[in-house]
Amino acid sequence: MPPMPQKFRLLSPAQTLSAVLVLSLALACGALLGRASAAPAPTPPPAKAGPTHMVKAFEHLKAAKAELDKADPDAGGHRAEAVRLVADALIQVERGIRFDTKR
Repeated sequence: MPPMPQKFRLLSPAQTLSAVLVLSLALACGALLGRASAAPAPTPPPAKAGPTHMVKAFEHLKAAKAELDKADPDAGGHRAEAVRLVADALIQVERGIRFDTKR
């Protein structure tokens, strides 16, 4: 079997896990991603009556951001992009929570 071209190299288990996490997160939050700038994770506004799905999603995104912050920074730029996307998703979820509390 001929050697695999460099652009098709295999990923390490840690890189594969990171890629799966990023793809899963992107699919789950795809509808919430907008053009917001990457900013520090905002704190969620208080919910009306107990935690809503949006508040729970906000907490999960904060946990995902914490894991990405601990991940190996050398992931071919994918970790940095995932951090940006999660930050954008946090902003969008916060806006959704604020919208919901105004109704």
